[in-house]
Amino acid sequence: MNPILAYQGGQLWQYLGNMKVYRCPLDKTNTVNFSQRANKLCTYVENGAICGYGNLNPGGNTYSQNQFRQDAFMMWEPDDLPNGYGYNDGASYPDPAVDGGLGRKHGKVGGIVLNVSCSVMFVKSNAWAIEARDPNKNRLWCNPGSGNGH
Repeated sequence: MNPILAYQGGQLWQYLGNMKVYRCPLDKTNTVNFSQRANKLCTYVENGAICGYGNLNPGGNTYSQNQFRQDAFMMWEPDDLPNGYGYNDGASYPDPAVDGGLGRKHGKVGGIVLNVSCSVMFVKSNAWAIEARDPNKNRLWCNPGSGNGH
């Protein structure tokens, strides 16, 4: 199987044209954890809020950008956990107890996050954990179809 075909079918390929931009340089592809994960195409995972955590209308469309807070977290680097956990597919829950949450590839104190307004930021793991436990709508729990964002 030619792995480049998966990238070439994406909407951004015509602009990016290079598989390396989909991976952080710290994402080591020669580890046991990498070989066991289902999603090997990218270092980053999408916030499942974009597709309502699987609870969208019957048409299955995702939400549009203007339905989100602009500081909401759209993508992040999860932890590279045993058995591929954290990379089960392209979208995840932000809760560390469910999908591993934010990874610690960068200095072991936090990870890289892309927000809806398309800026990138470094977020400390302890700040992520506090927001992940918040029962209210916030930057992590930002599902537009839910009153509390979850």
